[in-house]
Amino acid sequence: MIEKYRSSALKRALAATLDFITIMIVAGAPILWFGGEFTDRSIGLHGWPAVLLVAIMVGYFIIGQRFVGGTLWDRILGIGRPQLN
Repeated sequence: MIEKYRSSALKRALAATLDFITIMIVAGAPILWFGGEFTDRSIGLHGWPAVLLVAIMVGYFIIGQRFVGGTLWDRILGIGRPQLN
C-alpha cells in the first residue's frame, strides 16, 4: 500500500512550490491590495493582513492533505497523498 503514495522528492517539492505561488497570487494579491502598504520602493504586509495570509496558507495545506486527498498541484501532478486521520 505504501507504493501507491511514492513520488519523487522533486515532484513533491515542485508541487509544494507551485501551491505556495498559487496561494500568493490567489489570496495574497487581494489581501495586499486591500490591506498592504505601497511605497515608491516596496510593498509590505504587516499586522492582520499578514496573519490572514498565513492562516489561509496553513488552512489550504491542512484541508488539502487531510480532507481532499491532496492540494491542487498534488492532483495536477498526480501525486497521491495518504489520508491523515
